[in-house]
Amino acid sequence: MDRRAKLERTKRLHQFLRDIEDEKMWIAEKLPQAQSTAYGNSLLSVQMLQKKNKSLQNEVESHEPRMISVVDLGLSMIEEGHPQSDEFQKLIEDLQERWAELLAAVQARKDRLELSELTQQVCRSIYVRLCVVLSFVLTGCLASAAEYCDSLK
Repeated sequence: MDRRAKLERTKRLHQFLRDIEDEKMWIAEKLPQAQSTAYGNSLLSVQMLQKKNKSLQNEVESHEPRMISVVDLGLSMIEEGHPQSDEFQKLIEDLQERWAELLAAVQARKDRLELSELTQQVCRSIYVRLCVVLSFVLTGCLASAAEYCDSLK
């Protein structure tokens, strides 16, 4: 192997190791947002959180090709029989596990926010109906209150 090929191989090695660390840091940066337990305390706040999560989801989806290219670089060096192939395989598996954890967290957050939105909608509907009944009761129209309640069945 000539000097130029050795330099290229060393460059690819360092590039791969740096890229692996960059990807781990990127995932670590995004994971707390995906794992947030803030679900909003009003319909408006839930919808704002859903927009933020959608933005995160889009960012993760658009980042996936970068992550795949890092994995592909490692796999190509493994296929070439690099002496550190076992280490590369472990790094790749670790990165893929972290990536899967991020994807699952983003999806779980989306699901929980949808449930929170539904809960806020139901609470708002109940609140509106209680206000109507209360207004009938306060004005002394108990018959109207009873009719309204019957209409909700």
